[in-house]
Amino acid sequence: MTKRQIAALALGALVIAAPALARPIERWATPENERKSDAGEALYRCGTDDRGPKVDLEKQIDRMIQEGRIQAGGQIPVYFHVIYNGSEGNVSDADLDAQILVMNRNYAGKDYNGNTVSGAANTGYTFVKVGTSRTNSRQWFKMTPGTRAEQQAKAALAVSPGNTLNIYTCKPGQNLLGWSVFPWDAAAGTSQDGVVIHYGSLPNGYLSPYNLGGSATHEVGHYLGLYHTFQGGCDTGSCSTTGDMVCDTPAEGSATSGCPSGKDTCPATGVDPIHNYMDYSTDICYTNFTAGQDTRMNAAVNTYRSWVGNVRVANADVTDDAADRWMVGLPDAGERKSDGGDLVYRCGTDERGPKVQIDKAQIDAMMAAGRFQAGGQIPVYFHVITAGSSGDVPESQLDAQITVMNRNYSGKDYNGNTVSGAANTGYSFFKAGSDRTNNRKWWRMTPGSGAETQAKNALAINPAGALNIYLCSPGQNLLGWSVFPWDAKAGTNQDGVVIHYASLPGGTLSPYNLGGTATHEVGHYLGLYHTFQGGCDTGSCSTTGDLICDTPAQASATSGCPSGKDTCPATGLDPIHNYMDYSTDICYTNFTAGQDTRMNAAVNQYRSWVGSVRVANGATTSQNARGEDLVAFHAVPNPFNPRTKIEFGLRAGTQVSLRVFDIQGRLVATLVNRELPAGNHSVDFDGARLASGVYMMVLKVKGEAEVVKRISLLK
Repeated sequence: MTKRQIAALALGALVIAAPALARPIERWATPENERKSDAGEALYRCGTDDRGPKVDLEKQIDRMIQEGRIQAGGQIPVYFHVIYNGSEGNVSDADLDAQILVMNRNYAGKDYNGNTVSGAANTGYTFVKVGTSRTNSRQWFKMTPGTRAEQQAKAALAVSPGNTLNIYTCKPGQNLLGWSVFPWDAAAGTSQDGVVIHYGSLPNGYLSPYNLGGSATHEVGHYLGLYHTFQGGCDTGSCSTTGDMVCDTPAEGSATSGCPSGKDTCPATGVDPIHNYMDYSTDICYTNFTAGQDTRMNAAVNTYRSWVGNVRVANADVTDDAADRWMVGLPDAGERKSDGGDLVYRCGTDERGPKVQIDKAQIDAMMAAGRFQAGGQIPVYFHVITAGSSGDVPESQLDAQITVMNRNYSGKDYNGNTVSGAANTGYSFFKAGSDRTNNRKWWRMTPGSGAETQAKNALAINPAGALNIYLCSPGQNLLGWSVFPWDAKAGTNQDGVVIHYASLPGGTLSPYNLGGTATHEVGHYLGLYHTFQGGCDTGSCSTTGDLICDTPAQASATSGCPSGKDTCPATGLDPIHNYMDYSTDICYTNFTAGQDTRMNAAVNQYRSWVGSVRVANGATTSQNARGEDLVAFHAVPNPFNPRTKIEFGLRAGTQVSLRVFDIQGRLVATLVNRELPAGNHSVDFDGARLASGVYMMVLKVKGEAEVVKRISLLK
């Protein structure tokens, strides 16, 4: 057989196959579904495939109601894929940001302008743009559901579909406005998952009156488990098992066209829900999801898209600012991937605004006094925030994090080996205490949110004399953030460091699981900027960039551990091994002498309680920094009823105060207030006259910061 004959047969096979492929594609092209744009173009609202048996979530919903979890939503990272044809359809990032804003408003019970809609459910689902791709493809630009074009486009472009919503913008064939994959579909979690929308339906697109962004809101409703409100027509069965399976959306005999007042197609109580995002109304007609739809979405997400974290309390802190500053989707903006494919963002510390110069005269004075080798001991309180059993890390991991920080700040690697050229800063850390709180809202807090404020107000211990580290699973895939020493929050309850629990040594977020995240964030806490701060600034190294002269200028944050990275013309390769870059943990090896100097000066001015002028303590134990042979400050037993023994150790004889306070800060008992000799000490505490509850025991040693620990009286 000749090549020409083979080609002819292949062509014939394609021609024969085409009609079979086309038939299911056109299922939405019915007179009932057809709409017209203002320009007269025929449009079809939705091509989501809702054929086959409907998925019943009633039992799951009942269980969620019993467990009090139906109010929850979750943050959803969104990756946009802009598919265009030549100059057509290459929408701007501003258009995509506007779509994110519309979805955040609609899912928060607000209209397109951000006004709260009476009776509309605040679902708690929020969306953040984490990235954008752009592809010029004539074939993909006109894809329709189930075609090879759709399969190829998604297979080539999908980003982390198991934990990210992929939205494809194009100009679908057959006049479709969009379609989605249901959470229980076989394609869910695969490269074929996600939502496709017509680029002309984006806010300010050309497809008026379908150009306010309502198409994406509608299709994401399918993505989260909702059917059309007219699903099943005027079905007379149980509202929770027929129709759209939601009881507070009245039965509807047909999809809505336009925005007709008083439309009522079914004998059952209630006019048609024409203002619901899951009808086929015009965009301006859309105003709400119902509480029942919110419940169904939560149940569907909990069952099929659990990565969203639907058991979180709805985040009311989402604003019209759209994506957060650390999630701008740029390669140098902090976006990284774990070995498991999860998107992570290195750091959310807020370094906006003018950079803080450290007084040169102060530095000169410290140098003249020979005090630059000094650091200081820093007590650390760990606050372990959990969601059920998730995140409840053992004390051994907290101890391992202390060990890592002590090694890193003393010029050593994670294994305790001295690193040539790395500064021994003299800062050392000891675990002063830990507590554990089960709170699903705090578990997913982000910088500046109400959840962060509430968690820190409730949990902070002596923030003006101790470092508080909060462990959780931050929203929006953040690894951590910190408060700078000159920030207005410093020394208040809002001070401290937040890190992802899985970034602890031995955590699950490889290659960000050696403890480097805490080392990085504590660097901010002590006054350091990122090494890439300011990029290739050509001004004085002590007044521009990261304000440190022995960290070479760096144009962009590092991803991974690339050998020879050199992004600035100034002398020196990028400092990819510095703890203040964005490299992987294993790449981190050092702070510089200049960073040591800046930390000392910053601490001397803003965190003087650390005692930066003291001789560096080389202790690396996570036990009592006053001496490994001394008893750490604790109560045994704890919880207790009604007696407990409070034990502590002293390295030298000194004045000691030991007091107990209730949770409101009222003094309950003064157990010790006198000079005590060096060694181990114990004091009995009798709570027979006290009510059950949490109490604070406060140990004050002359010349040292107070140490506070919680004890629980259970009668």
